[in-house]
Amino acid sequence: MLLTEDATWLVKVSEASQALTVPTARMEPQEEPEQCPVIDSQEQGVSPVLEGQEEERSLEQVQSMVVGEVLKDIETACKLLNITPDPIEWNTGNVQKWLLWTEHLYRLPHAGKSFQDLTGKDLCAMSEEEFRQRSPQCGDTLHAHL
Repeated sequence: MLLTEDATWLVKVSEASQALTVPTARMEPQEEPEQCPVIDSQEQGVSPVLEGQEEERSLEQVQSMVVGEVLKDIETACKLLNITPDPIEWNTGNVQKWLLWTEHLYRLPHAGKSFQDLTGKDLCAMSEEEFRQRSPQCGDTLHAHL
């Protein structure tokens, strides 16, 4: 429902819009604006060799960032656990701390007894297969994390 004030405004707006309309016959043709040239990236773009090098640099940057973040995570975990970041230097107590932390972090089943009495040097000498033999459910994850 329109109020009388609204109706008056509508009349004024419609009268104004009629006054603004110009018949198309009187309009003079306008010049079209100058257009920018289209560059075909296929013909004049970066060569495939340079493009491959650019992708390789980007991949190296991402890898570097990931390694940096992993190193920060290792440093933080080692500070929290009060152990050295170098697993070769771990004693049996440090190995057990690392196992508990890793099991908690990755929600792994408990595997502590199968690695009991091992030093960090022992762990570092073990293959992935040996990790799996000691802990079939999570040996591969523990090996990868170490």
